[in-house]
Amino acid sequence: MLQLWVNEGELRKMIVGLCIVTFIATVAIILIAKEKHNKTPYMWLIAHFIIGALSLGWGLNSLNPELYTSWQQSIALQTFTVQMYFVAFGWIISVVCLVVGVSLFQK
Repeated sequence: MLQLWVNEGELRKMIVGLCIVTFIATVAIILIAKEKHNKTPYMWLIAHFIIGALSLGWGLNSLNPELYTSWQQSIALQTFTVQMYFVAFGWIISVVCLVVGVSLFQK
């Protein structure tokens, strides 16, 4: 059986905390953007927070040991690796959104 460093209860707490922080950040950006004429950079920042949170949530969820208990260890390792590639891809998209948003602030 594959042993990972978190249990299911801790995973749920981390994902709930991630959702709360993402919601608060999104609401704060929307409130700030409400007063501005050009809202495009703010939308890119919101996309950054949401995509980053989804990617991190997927990464945290892939640490759930219940996902891998019924599989052989080699298949579980390959599945975990593919999930980490998707997490990395989501993180890259998130950083691209952040860079675009920050560059639009400078214009």
